Amino acid sequence: TINVPIIDTDDWNATLEFKVWLHKPVGCELGRYLYLSRVKVIDNDYFPTNRFTEEMEQFGAANLLANGVQGIELLLEYCKLNCSLPGIEWRTWATVAVDQLQNFYYLLTIYLLKYVADDVLGPTANLPLLVAGNKELTLLAVG
Repeated sequence: TINVPIIDTDDWNATLEFKVWLHKPVGCELGRYLYLSRVKVIDNDYFPTNRFTEEMEQFGAANLLANGVQGIELLLEYCKLNCSLPGIEWRTWATVAVDQLQNFYYLLTIYLLKYVADDVLGPTANLPLLVAGNKELTLLAVG
């Protein structure tokens, strides 16, 4: 018998797998290919956190949304998990920042289309142009 101490935490972790090489048997004999044992430690916590333990046990993971758990609550728990893992937190924020660049580009595009349609080509010619007094160069500057 081999005892492997396990630290029990309330945080979710992926399944841990390791190998144990057996040698110098006492009171037994190792087979030709039976000197290696694979050990899997399966976490007993729920993904992403244990906040919805009762709901998971009662309804199952696939039926949470149908039984009153909001999707935004699950998303927030997932974000908490990402922010609690060392080395993952800064990558999460970097991904969020880069994703916001797409939103910024979309809003800038809408603003420029409105500017071109209303201020450059529209009926209100008294508004200032990017290139003062020249609509053609303003249109080239916008893009």
